Amino acid sequence: MTEPSTPHDRFFKAVFTHREALIAALCGILPAALVAAIDWDRLEYRPTEHVGAGLSLGRSDLIVRVPLRGRDAFIVFLYEHQSTIDRWMPYRVLVYAIHIWEEWRDENPDAQHLPAIVPVVLYHGERPWPADRALTGLLDLPPVLRDTLAPHLPDFELLVDDLTRRDDADIELRTRDALAVVALLLLKHGRSTPDLYPCLVRWLDHMTAAAERPGGVEALRQALYYAYQVSDLEPGRIEPLLAPRLAPKDREVIMSTAERLRAEGREEGWAKGRAEGREEGREEGRTEERRRNLLTLLRLKFRGVSPEVEARVEAADAEVLAVWMARILTADTVEAVFGP
Repeated sequence: MTEPSTPHDRFFKAVFTHREALIAALCGILPAALVAAIDWDRLEYRPTEHVGAGLSLGRSDLIVRVPLRGRDAFIVFLYEHQSTIDRWMPYRVLVYAIHIWEEWRDENPDAQHLPAIVPVVLYHGERPWPADRALTGLLDLPPVLRDTLAPHLPDFELLVDDLTRRDDADIELRTRDALAVVALLLLKHGRSTPDLYPCLVRWLDHMTAAAERPGGVEALRQALYYAYQVSDLEPGRIEPLLAPRLAPKDREVIMSTAERLRAEGREEGWAKGRAEGREEGREEGRTEERRRNLLTLLRLKFRGVSPEVEARVEAADAEVLAVWMARILTADTVEAVFGP
């Protein structure tokens, strides 16, 4: 599985690989009738490599397999935090779906139907989700013919949990797992609230409840570490309020968060380091977005790319990616994009 690259990606993966947190987040997004029809006790994570050797999922995307009234179904849980939205998201999901179906057919050669695939996007960008949610929104069609062709076109619509538009009270009410509540609130406020201290004080009850579940203390430590990474929150400020609520052995784990930051040299010159760290994170995010966009364009123009080409793009820096993005406009072959 590809290792997440940004603090946002790492935090998403750390939290939502906890089954209870993932289920709680999905139950707050999916239609009630679908939630009731899924046998959540039998949810199964699927390695993202299962989408095929020639395609990489995003670093934080997850695929789970769930029984849907006795039938197989899949949920693709995608995470989008870039300030510039990936407008190709419906196309990405379609490619994922085809690879999931191909593997499923290999595993079930006698099957007469395909399993349902539900695409869910968790988004916490700087502005409300502005891109098309439907696959047909990406198709270049004369408006007058859209209705005529609609029955003959492949289509689906993304379920987008736009944290930008959700009230905190709605997140707390509809999310039945304390760790998921803490994660969603942090993802919503982390980048937009320079000093998270008042928010974390309000969330102390949720954090205490999260620590009481299996694996919760370590997940909570990761949540605090994420808060320090993405905001101006001063290291070690919240732990003294949280520690008295925890068992003695758990206090040591939580108090180690500030120690970890000190070991990384993050406490000295913190204000300057946070500003530089946020800018570095933004630049890293922009570079990752360029990689993803370039791979999408390569797949569209040349009908797929080899694992070697994909690895080369993943290893490139921002300057090289900019050159390749310019070349793809006129290149006739994949080799011409990379050039001498």
